[in-house]
Amino acid sequence: MHRTTSLQVAGFLSIAHPAWDPSLMFVMAAAIGVSILPFQHLLGRLGKPLPALCAKPLVEQAYCLPSNATPVDWRLLLGGVLFGAGWGLGGLCPGPALVVAASPAATAGTWVYLGGLAAGLAAEPLVTRLAARLTGTRLQALS
Repeated sequence: MHRTTSLQVAGFLSIAHPAWDPSLMFVMAAAIGVSILPFQHLLGRLGKPLPALCAKPLVEQAYCLPSNATPVDWRLLLGGVLFGAGWGLGGLCPGPALVVAASPAATAGTWVYLGGLAAGLAAEPLVTRLAARLTGTRLQALS
C-alpha cells in the first residue's frame, strides 16, 4: 500500500487498533536520515564551509533556520495541533494530497482537504495581525 491512501495514515494513527500499521515510521525515519547531514552542514556543525552551490537557497535570500532562542509559543503549538488534526481527519499530508488530487483516485474529500489547506494558508497573515492587535504585541507573519 502506498502513502497516498488515507487508510495507510489511519492505520498508522490507530496505535491501539489491532490493524495498526507502523510502516509510516520507516518513511519518517528515512526522511530524518536523508536530511540530518545537510541540516548539520547548514548549521556549521560539520566544520566545513558550504559548497558554492549550497551557499544560499535558489528562491530566497538566505536559509531560514530556527535558532536556539526560538521559543515554543502558542503559534507553534496551535500550528502543530491544526496540522496533526488535518492529517488525522483528512488521512493525508499536504504533499501526498496533491499527488492524489492529480490522480484518478481524487475524491471530494481530497478537494475539501486541499481547500481547507489553502484557506488556512491564506488566513495565516490575517490571524497573525488579529492576534497582534488583541495581545498588543508585534508578531510577524511567516509568509
